[in-house]
Parts: sequence; structure tokens; C-alpha cells
Amino acid sequence: MWHIQYNYYETSLLPLKNLLAGIWPVPVFFMIGGFFLTNDKLIDTKKFIFKKIKTLYIPTIILYIIATLLHNIFVRIHFYSLTLDYDGAYITMYSTTDYIKYLIFDLFLAGRELLLAAMWFVCVLFVALCMISIETNFIRRITTSERTFQIGQMLLFLIPAIVYSFISYKYNISIPRYQQIFSAIWLIYVGMIMNQYIKMKYNNKYIFILCLIIVYIFCVFNYDFKKNIVSYTLCTISACYALCYISIFINNHCYYLKRILTFIGRDSFYIMALHLLGFKVMTLIINLFGYQQNLALLSAPTSDNILFYILYVIAGTFIPLLMIYLFRIIKYKMSSESW
Repeated sequence: MWHIQYNYYETSLLPLKNLLAGIWPVPVFFMIGGFFLTNDKLIDTKKFIFKKIKTLYIPTIILYIIATLLHNIFVRIHFYSLTLDYDGAYITMYSTTDYIKYLIFDLFLAGRELLLAAMWFVCVLFVALCMISIETNFIRRITTSERTFQIGQMLLFLIPAIVYSFISYKYNISIPRYQQIFSAIWLIYVGMIMNQYIKMKYNNKYIFILCLIIVYIFCVFNYDFKKNIVSYTLCTISACYALCYISIFINNHCYYLKRILTFIGRDSFYIMALHLLGFKVMTLIINLFGYQQNLALLSAPTSDNILFYILYVIAGTFIPLLMIYLFRIIKYKMSSESW
């Protein structure tokens, strides 16, 4: 929804875009990333990192390499434009040298292919999880008691987040591609504490209402989270609790919606990776009916048509699912034939 061009109904008391997809979703994704972590898993650094290489790094670089190799084709079929300004950058045709350079970038999770722009999140998540494991292992080695370990672990994750938050806001200094890394580490850790140690139940309706109010206040004031890691954490915890409360409600009372969301959730990685491609496929379909939507735009162009908006939401969700489904069928048939 955030990547669809649409002029939401906006007033000072109803900032709809912020409420739907503006301030809270990405931080909540990081926090949920810590829900199923435990210190026992993190301390076994070698096993933990190898698992993340298999589940996050390898699928990510495969997608990046494919997108990089198809770059010039995307230009020729007008998925990219050589004249459009893409957030301060312009697309060019790749030379052989460019291909080599950008393929190397891909291997270091520094790929820049526009169709995979949303994948920055996975890159940051992978690096953050690896750093959390290495740091947890280090703290365990140098501490002698469980309490000292817990305090040291919290400080090791919190202090860099505070320092970087101050530096980035005060001096406008950022780390290209990985500017969210320290706040991501902190939010993942908080998610681990919430779900593994505090063991929140997410079923108190009064806390749920309070959390909604907190998120609403941050959205109304369009708060800049660079200013304060405490506010950042408070808003994210509130949004996370509210979403978990809603999820439990759906799980208990909405059978068919639960089935649909479960189906979608299993392959959310590929929805994140390929939804921009899904938008372009939908633009092609819309244009077949005589509309003139700009295929080269990175985000989905709706011309503020609510029907187009709905179509792009559906396309961005289900076209990636269809693509991965077809890929798995082909892979299964090929492996069956080779057997």
C-alpha cells in the first residue's frame, strides 16, 4: 500500500496514509523478527548464521542477480525509463563493466535494482540478525552471571542505537543502505524480550485500545523517530501489540480470513521481493483496456482511481504468489524427470 500512488483522504486529525502504512509497519517487521529468537539459538553463532544464509541471504542474492542480469531488458520493455528521476538517480543501460560491478554489489547485499527496491529490508534484517548473534556470543563469553549477561546484552544493543540516532539527527550522517541497522538490532531484541521472556499474551482489550491511541498520536504529529529512540520503541511496541491482538482475534473468529492471511504469510518474502513487478504486470493489463498509465514508474500509478488502487493491492500480493507457485511446479517437474 505504501508503494501505491494514491492521494489518501487527509486531515489534521485523520492522517490516513500514516495510519495505514506510514510510520509503524517497517519497525514492527523488525520487532516481529525477534519474536522467535532465543539466547540459546543466538549463542550458537555458526549454526545460526549458516541458517540465515540459507533462508535469507541466498534467496535474496539470487533475486538480485536475476534482476541485475535482466536490467537492460527491463529498460527495453519500458519497465525502466532513461529519463525518469528515481529518487535522485537516473537509469542507464549497463555495459559489461557495469554488469560485473553490480553483480559484485549483489553478493555484498548492496544491489540497487529498482524492481527489488523493497528488499533493502531483508538485507538490513540479515545483517542485524548476524550482528545480534555475534554480539550475544561475545557477551556470554565475557560475563560470569546471568544477570550481568542480560544487562550487558541490553546495553550492547541499546547504546549504539541511541548514539546513531543522535548522530544521524544532529549531523545528518547516515550509513548508505544500512542506516537502519542499529535501530533494527534494538527492535529485534525488544521483540525477543516481549515474546520469549515477558511472554506477552496480546489479549487485553484495554491495552489494545491504549496502544491504538499511542500509535494514533504519533501518526497525527508525524513524529520524526530520528529524534528519540525511546519514542521510536514505544510507538513500535504499541503497534506490534495492536497487530498481535487483531491477529489473535482473526485467528479465533474469522476462519476464512485466517486461511487467506496464512496462505499469504507463508510466502511474504516473495511478496516483498516481487510486488513492484506485480504492479508493472497490472499496469500492462490496465493499459490493454485503453488507459495510459506510465509503466516506467516505480510505484503503482492509480490516477487516484479507487478501482485501480484495489487492483494494484491484489496484483502486488497475488502475482508474486502465482510466480513462486509456477516456479515450484516447474522445479518439481524437472526434479521428477531427472529422477
